[in-house]
Amino acid sequence: MVLTDKIHSIYYKLEYKDNMNNDLTNVYKKYKGLWVALDSKLNKVLAYGENAKDTFEKAKNKEAVPTLFKVPIENVPYVG
Repeated sequence: MVLTDKIHSIYYKLEYKDNMNNDLTNVYKKYKGLWVALDSKLNKVLAYGENAKDTFEKAKNKEAVPTLFKVPIENVPYVG
C-alpha cells in the first residue's frame, strides 16, 4: 500500500458506523493546518506534522496502519 492510499484511508474508515460518533473538534482546534495521524478507531492522535510523509513515519512505529488526514485551517460546511 502506498502512502497516498493510506492518506485517503480516513474517508474509508469514516464510513463505518462505529467511527461515525467520533468528535474531532479538539483535533481541529489544536492541529489546524497540520497533518495528523490517528489510531484505527480514530480516537487518539499518534503523531502530527507539517507534511504527510514525516507524520506517517512518526506514527507507523505506534500503529501498523495509522490513518492520516490534513486538518483544515478553516472549518467550513461541505455540501455535495
